[in-house]
Amino acid sequence: MPLWLVYSLLAVLGFGVWGLFSTVASQRLSPWQVQVFSTFGMVPVAAAAAFAKDFMKGNNLRRGSGWALFTGVGTAVANVALFTALSRGAEASIIFPLTGMFPLVTIFVAWVFLRERVGRFQKIGIGMALVAILLFSMVDSGGSEPGDIDHSLQRWIWMGLSVICLLGWGVTGVTQKLATRDISNGLSIVVYVVANLVVAAVITIVHPLEWSIGWPAWALCLAVGVCFGLGTLFLFAAYPAGGKVSIVSTLGSLYPAITVVFAVPLFGERVTLLKGIGIVLALAAGVVLSRDSSAPAPSL
Repeated sequence: MPLWLVYSLLAVLGFGVWGLFSTVASQRLSPWQVQVFSTFGMVPVAAAAAFAKDFMKGNNLRRGSGWALFTGVGTAVANVALFTALSRGAEASIIFPLTGMFPLVTIFVAWVFLRERVGRFQKIGIGMALVAILLFSMVDSGGSEPGDIDHSLQRWIWMGLSVICLLGWGVTGVTQKLATRDISNGLSIVVYVVANLVVAAVITIVHPLEWSIGWPAWALCLAVGVCFGLGTLFLFAAYPAGGKVSIVSTLGSLYPAITVVFAVPLFGERVTLLKGIGIVLALAAGVVLSRDSSAPAPSL
């Protein structure tokens, strides 16, 4: 098994558990609290990465750090959109398969800017993902009567937030690899976490938070940050180990399979026929997108 694949699977595990923890946290705290408090959970991951022997090695420290900084800010914005959607009633079994299709954006951006070719399996996966998105837009989460305008508006709000998250993760899937081209994995994750800390500081200034949330809530938020930090660290490591952007990011997007399996029994979410078809299509799209039938990308 190639090393980049091992790292990718470890990222799937980290993000899958993150999905569960972040769902619970978003139900108890505001999106701003979850984003800010969970950032502290990433710090131990970055601190450990800073001890790598090749920490300061790289071809262009300034450019690589810039891409890592952009990745951190972009991911933070996407995460806030996700946490807001969850706080507005979006079900985990819908929101994570939906946002997990971010490789649609990554593959397109990698094709345009990195000249990574799109294979026939990936084209099929893109079509499946688009159908899944359409089905999710038609899903009624329950708790409303037909024609309930308020409920329909809420659904479209969290759908819009999900698209923002999907776009953010999709673009940063490419900038992750751009960062690791110029700097080490360790420095990439450190700069990434610093960017998240800066975003957290801005949030606390613009939107004052309640910090007295109790130790259980703090432990939950820290677990959210640790899991997300580990998932990101493994993704950063997968690229220099030989993984293509379109493949690694797609494999990383399979984490909803773990989240959904546990979200349905833990949170008592209903799986209707329409919703079930959408979930299966979304997860299947991730699997198909991970098939690489294209020729190797030409070097820049």
